[in-house]
Amino acid sequence: MLQGDIDRLKDNGFLRIIPSGPMDDTYLLTWKGLDLVAAYHATIPFYLKKYSQWPQESFMQKDFDLFRDTLDDNYSFFDSHCFYKQRWGTIRPEHQILCKEFASALILGARSMKSEFGCEYSVSGMTTISSNLKLTALSHGRKMIRMLHPDGACTFEYTSPLCSQKWKIFIEIERNRNRESDLAEKLEKYRRFIPAAKQFYKGYDDILLMFFFDDTTGRTSDLKDKIEFLLETMRKYGITGCVGLLSDAKKIPDGWLPKHGDIEMETCGGLMLYQNIWRTTEILPENMKLNFPGFLFS
Repeated sequence: MLQGDIDRLKDNGFLRIIPSGPMDDTYLLTWKGLDLVAAYHATIPFYLKKYSQWPQESFMQKDFDLFRDTLDDNYSFFDSHCFYKQRWGTIRPEHQILCKEFASALILGARSMKSEFGCEYSVSGMTTISSNLKLTALSHGRKMIRMLHPDGACTFEYTSPLCSQKWKIFIEIERNRNRESDLAEKLEKYRRFIPAAKQFYKGYDDILLMFFFDDTTGRTSDLKDKIEFLLETMRKYGITGCVGLLSDAKKIPDGWLPKHGDIEMETCGGLMLYQNIWRTTEILPENMKLNFPGFLFS
């Protein structure tokens, strides 16, 4: 989108900017913008609020009246009017930034991994910032609803002249300050969610759970125990997954250059995810690490 188009949307009340803080100059849709998007998709803002990956709030009647008094248009109020929160841009902004950098690095790495044998990797359907996922599945003749709020979700595909494979990936960006009890609670949600997800995401070879640790925060003395706890628990639950560290991902090999310039390394935060930095749920010799996505083919 051109800057002139952005300026016109902002002048007409469809966009606003986070005024200050670490995520300043970030554009957000206003409630008018959300109404326009909802109308374009033949729905109402209520469903955007329910399923959109961005955190939102609903208008109270008195708040809506204050906004309407400043407008020439006579908008009518109903309780599904909503707008984007600014809190995600001012609270834990380093987490939000790392989510976006990880997503960019995953996409850039896949685009850069084209081999001379005609094999191709691609990342599609990427969402970030606590995507709201709701699945409905039948279990023992009853309808079961499972909710999940991962930090990201995407489809990873591998295509070659001989075969093609496809995985659904859920991404969790973790700070090392998080306690083991918090990790256990998160894994328990995945234990209940993934069986329903496998019914929903038919045609996928497997569902993968990627944990990415920001090991620059908190104590590092218990980091090894947390990683072992994650991997052992995922094995127990039958979840295919891997765990990687931020410090390892920033150790870019000498001479490595991305082959696609539309996403720069600065956008990726200097992350190179396709290295031997991942501990996986496979039973391997201690301290042995594999590259992504190589362990998916073993």
